[in-house]
Amino acid sequence: MSLSKIAKVKIKQKEQVAFKPRKIEKIIDVSRLEKKLQEIMALDHTEFSVEERLKALYVMQEIDSNIDKIRTIRGELPMEVADLEDEIVGLNTRIANIKEEIAHLDDQVNKKKQGSKDSQSRKAKDKHFMHIHILGICGTFMGGLAVLAQQAGHTVTGC
Repeated sequence: MSLSKIAKVKIKQKEQVAFKPRKIEKIIDVSRLEKKLQEIMALDHTEFSVEERLKALYVMQEIDSNIDKIRTIRGELPMEVADLEDEIVGLNTRIANIKEEIAHLDDQVNKKKQGSKDSQSRKAKDKHFMHIHILGICGTFMGGLAVLAQQAGHTVTGC
């Protein structure tokens, strides 16, 4: 083949294959089962032949098989949902407890701040009171002295 012939030949490009998603298999063909049930119900109900009974049994077995398919697909979804709901309730309870603890700690902080303010105001007001440490406080004289100092508003310690 000559180059001129090759140049004249059109190169065919590969056709792009469009992606076609596969259809998901139907779990239950309800219309088919309903038709079969209607056929059975249309028959005379006083007496069924063996063939009619077997057909009815087959339809019931198909219904039962389809229910099993649904249960298999469903799996443990209800239990997982219940577990998640329980977890949400637990987390909400935990949040409430933490908020309650924060409020309690805030109250304690405010009480400590108020106690500190009260202490500062008492110190400013009561500058003339002293802290007295007495050695030999268990003796009669020193013990009596300690009691008098306490009654006067001083802080007394001793050994």
